[in-house]
Amino acid sequence: MSSAVQAGRTGKTRWIGPAVVAGAVVYIVIAVWQAVLYPAVIPEAVAIAVLLAVFASGLAMKNPEAMKKGEMAAVWICILLFAAYGILRIGGLL
Repeated sequence: MSSAVQAGRTGKTRWIGPAVVAGAVVYIVIAVWQAVLYPAVIPEAVAIAVLLAVFASGLAMKNPEAMKKGEMAAVWICILLFAAYGILRIGGLL
């Protein structure tokens, strides 16, 4: 990170990234535990664990420009998935 970006991350804000990563780790453990208890949810547990790992690892990026691009990609993926869900729902497929 540049010195200007590091200077802006003081006090409480410097703990946001590690807190989000810790939360993601907790949810990954829960997903794995649910997969162990209920083998029928293994595909969903794997998908959740992978998505959480990918998004949490984005916080470890040192390049703010790359992080911004990753965040924008995630936002557009969510928008497109929501639109696809709406179209499938209106079409009667869901």
